[in-house]
Amino acid sequence: MEKRYARYAKSWETLLSGIEKMGLEYLIDREHHSKIITSIIEPKNEKYDFDEMHDFFFERGFTIYPGKVNNYDTFRISNIGQIDYRDMEDFLKVLKEYLVQIGFLEN
Repeated sequence: MEKRYARYAKSWETLLSGIEKMGLEYLIDREHHSKIITSIIEPKNEKYDFDEMHDFFFERGFTIYPGKVNNYDTFRISNIGQIDYRDMEDFLKVLKEYLVQIGFLEN
């Protein structure tokens, strides 16, 4: 159990670090995170569309989930199962690719 939690924690740290570098925000403050699922506030961009982003990720081997918490529109990513921090690094590459494509980030 300890090794599993350590793997989840490293994946979670990798994910949050990447999200912050891209200028995105996550919904729950770090000290309250469970380290197994992260709700990311949707980017403020006129070209952003959750369904299009979902398909973009799915075509590249990732599944994201929609989420609406209070008045926040979010998408969620989980880091449990047979994945580790390298998978989170790959996810972040795809996220950056999508954000560049819609003009939220520069390449």
